Amino acid sequence: MGVTAMSKITRLKQMLRQVGLYNLAKEEYELKDEKMSNLDYLELLITKEIQMREQKNIYKRKKASALPEKSFDDFDIEQAKGINKWQIDKLTTLEFLEEQTNIIIMGNAGVGKTHVASSIGNIAVKKGAKTIYVTMLNLLKAITLRDKKLEKLLTYIKECQLVIIDELGYTKLNETESQQAYHYLTNLNRTKSLVIITNKDLNNIPEM
Repeated sequence: MGVTAMSKITRLKQMLRQVGLYNLAKEEYELKDEKMSNLDYLELLITKEIQMREQKNIYKRKKASALPEKSFDDFDIEQAKGINKWQIDKLTTLEFLEEQTNIIIMGNAGVGKTHVASSIGNIAVKKGAKTIYVTMLNLLKAITLRDKKLEKLLTYIKECQLVIIDELGYTKLNETESQQAYHYLTNLNRTKSLVIITNKDLNNIPEM
């Protein structure tokens, strides 16, 4: 590559940084003798920038979500109890998010409840939905301000479309905690979709 070509690429990268296209500015460019119109090349560059930005946004959403690394690809449906392929396919459409409805996943320990919920959450993250995974114990600590480090958790929850709450019913709550949790979840339910994971059956959830 000649000096002139290198100078042009250096200048191009400077211009890309000036207009905020930092991802493209980091790319390595090689000039080729290919026939491509200016518009086609511009479209190629913009498409690449959009793709890189989306990948970066997915990474940020995933990191903020605190979701376990789970997917339906490694979910053993043959060993699972209480869920079938039709239900999994239905969940992966994320229709419940559009309809702002909730999902309750019940069952004993070790049947794959958290795996299913986390898989749903990871799909939501990839499709652009801000998501958070939190245990009921940590959520309660944040609600009751027992742990100031968790205050930012409540701030992020406000931004999320999907809130996944694990271990509901694992910890016995006193009357005050129950009321605080009830009021918080009721308000949350007005603007979010919730995925609740519990080892209790539906009839016993009000007792918590």
